Amino acid sequence: MAEVNLDGGAVDMYTDQLETAVASLSTAGTAAQQKWEASRTKIFDLEKRLGKGEMGASFIAKYNDNANALVASLDGLGVNVEQFVTAGRDSIGIYLEADRKAKAGMPKA
Repeated sequence: MAEVNLDGGAVDMYTDQLETAVASLSTAGTAAQQKWEASRTKIFDLEKRLGKGEMGASFIAKYNDNANALVASLDGLGVNVEQFVTAGRDSIGIYLEADRKAKAGMPKA
């Protein structure tokens, strides 16, 4: 899609650039999610290396709390990025439809 600038006004969306940015965000989000999935189990594999003594047991409790928080946060990465991508794509369509309706309502010169 090309730049929409029907009336020379200041409110314009550069839809080509936005589509490119949204596609790049989608690609980056997919890559990040794939890398996260490949790394996820390594976090809990580290627990197996800890000693089972008093010091190790104390450390594991805090480690597991932090590891669980990290996993919960990053597990939502793909969903969060995809929501931004969907919103970006939707905004292009909404903008173009609003612009089309506005143009249709303008008197012919």
